[in-house]
Amino acid sequence: MLNATDTENILAAITLMRDMTQNTISGLSTMNRMFKNNFNSSYNPVTEQRVEIQASFPNATDAEDIRAALLNLSDKAYQYANRTI
Repeated sequence: MLNATDTENILAAITLMRDMTQNTISGLSTMNRMFKNNFNSSYNPVTEQRVEIQASFPNATDAEDIRAALLNLSDKAYQYANRTI
């Protein structure tokens, strides 16, 4: 059983929830408009990459040296891509 103050508090909570929901929806709409305005129709998120590898192994003495050097390329590529300038 609710008393008069409980009913008043429940109604205040409902009003607060409605306001919060409306503010959230309004904020999301604003963010959506800002996002759309920042990226016009010419925006192209596709990145094209061309990779050319010229391999020479002047210090290789056998196939295992060449294999190890080739396997190490991905580590070097990762380090190069994530370098700080």
